[in-house]
Amino acid sequence: VQEWELKTKLLKEKEVLGLFISATPLDEYVPLIKSLSSMPIKQINDILSENNPEFKSQSFSIIGWNSKIEQKLSRNGKNYYSLTLEDISGSINLFISDEIAEKSKLKYYLNELKCYFISGKIEKRKSSDNYTKDGLDKRVNECITLDEVLTQKATLKILLNIKKIQLDIINELDKMFKPNGGIAVPVSITIADDERKNHITTTNHLKINFNENNLKLLEKHNIEYKLILANDH
Repeated sequence: VQEWELKTKLLKEKEVLGLFISATPLDEYVPLIKSLSSMPIKQINDILSENNPEFKSQSFSIIGWNSKIEQKLSRNGKNYYSLTLEDISGSINLFISDEIAEKSKLKYYLNELKCYFISGKIEKRKSSDNYTKDGLDKRVNECITLDEVLTQKATLKILLNIKKIQLDIINELDKMFKPNGGIAVPVSITIADDERKNHITTTNHLKINFNENNLKLLEKHNIEYKLILANDH
């Protein structure tokens, strides 16, 4: 009997036991998460509870899975979404506007387990149409699934030293570039010649499944790599 797909298995654990046992939904994204700048959910909860005005207007980014999404209606008749995001440090409730929910497709994933990268800003808490004298709140500016971060914003840059290129390395790379399930990420390969102090970068539309197995193969052959996001400089 084949092992269940990770998300299916985790959903069953949550349904039967009320919590995840074998892993968390973020586990399959560890290589990506290491490349993203984010803070644990507990950290932003602590900032909000401290009400320290020094944090006003500070930007934040958090990563987690959706434990609950509810569609709601505001007093002025506009749709919005209440997202409960979790990671291993805690959970947080987020207000997601209908515009952001549409752009991120969150409104279509109400009953699906997804992992999200959320960015926003800490601001004064609103009470009706006026700001209260104290208290901090969070405003979400962007919401995107980690799958979409990989497919829309990421490129895996691989650096090959011409002296280290051998047949077994070529064979390993050839296997990685063949689709075998999972999320395919665009690849840019640079072949460097240190002696001549020059390099060549591929222009082919190569893609690789971004997972720990493939990254471990690169590390096994001491091949340098880096995940570059669209907003990296």
